[in-house]
Amino acid sequence: MTAHEFRLQQATMMPTRGGKWKDEPEAALQAACVGWFRMTYRHLAHALVYVPNEHAYPRIRAAENPRRKKDWVNPKDMGLVAGVSDLVLLLPRGNFGGLCLEMKTKQGTLSDRQIAWGVQMLESGYLWQCVRTEERFREVVRGYLGL
Repeated sequence: MTAHEFRLQQATMMPTRGGKWKDEPEAALQAACVGWFRMTYRHLAHALVYVPNEHAYPRIRAAENPRRKKDWVNPKDMGLVAGVSDLVLLLPRGNFGGLCLEMKTKQGTLSDRQIAWGVQMLESGYLWQCVRTEERFREVVRGYLGL
């Protein structure tokens, strides 16, 4: 097994509550795409960032006593927005301020919030794309960086 294959295998295993593991094909796709980007565009690796979605952090503890509900902070109060793309390339190109990439498997569907956020980004001067394969990711990134 190569190092790349090992990373892909590890990316498909995400922890769940109770310490069990389950397959996450969307995470594997994203990890493969980010890995390719970092290998291909090493000088730009800092500019491709992952944005955790609203399900990643149900609540963030603001104080040491987790039993006190008032000590917990809602991530939305900290700026978390439903529908935000999984990856953002923070590089302006052409007439675009950046590239927003929503990662989906071939069977995955976009939520209404993801579609609305994508439309808002397009109207705000960013390029937004839904990516379902590594090949499409490469095509979109190469096209964007060529602007």
